[in-house]
Amino acid sequence: YQRDIHKDIINKIVKDFDYHKVDPVKVSFRDGVYYAFDGQHTAIGLYTKFGQDYLVPCMIYYDVCSWTDEGELFEGRNKRGFSKSVSPVELWKSRLARGEEKATKIMRIAEKYGLKIPTERNCKGDGWVRAVDALESIYNDLGDQMFNEVLLIITAAWNGTKESLVAPILRGMALFVKTYYGEYDRKALIKRLNTNTSAIQVVSAGKASVASGNAKYAREILAAYNKHTSSGKLDERKL
Repeated sequence: YQRDIHKDIINKIVKDFDYHKVDPVKVSFRDGVYYAFDGQHTAIGLYTKFGQDYLVPCMIYYDVCSWTDEGELFEGRNKRGFSKSVSPVELWKSRLARGEEKATKIMRIAEKYGLKIPTERNCKGDGWVRAVDALESIYNDLGDQMFNEVLLIITAAWNGTKESLVAPILRGMALFVKTYYGEYDRKALIKRLNTNTSAIQVVSAGKASVASGNAKYAREILAAYNKHTSSGKLDERKL
């Protein structure tokens, strides 16, 4: 569940060291071994600055039964903002590693459409969904069926390009699907987006729109759908 070691974080700790700002390393004691589940950069930074014999302040937990429990503690502390340097992607790594049901389900659905959810900061490019917070909030809001629909449309229309897997597109498409589910022609929507409107255009036009929130991007998707049809237009007043 642990995130990778980042040398830039270690270097910052060493360079800007202030003992008053050092938080205790969170350690679990299980099976006769001490495991640092939160604060590994602090420990390595202190060792780097003062040597291997330096005594690192720790808070020891004796009631943690397994490494999956440690993963939950690591996520819980960092979700609540105790650490500013842990990214959503790194928290996602922990959730997948311990087999959390919802994270695993979201990952499997994404994989159906050729998408990958990163567990490291350097996983970038086409096919990678780095907007994991947006992905999870959409799943929570829409449920399995419409969540699948959102990913199906996006990947079919824009072929999993990195520009189409950003939060504005994900959230905008989710709002469009939620608002018009059962009313639009999926094949027509995919074709019109693929042929006439790029994901970059949706984001750019949405940012310039006077609409608010996710409606900015949902309205651009709606406009692309309605533009090339004389009948079966969707009611824009719903957004």
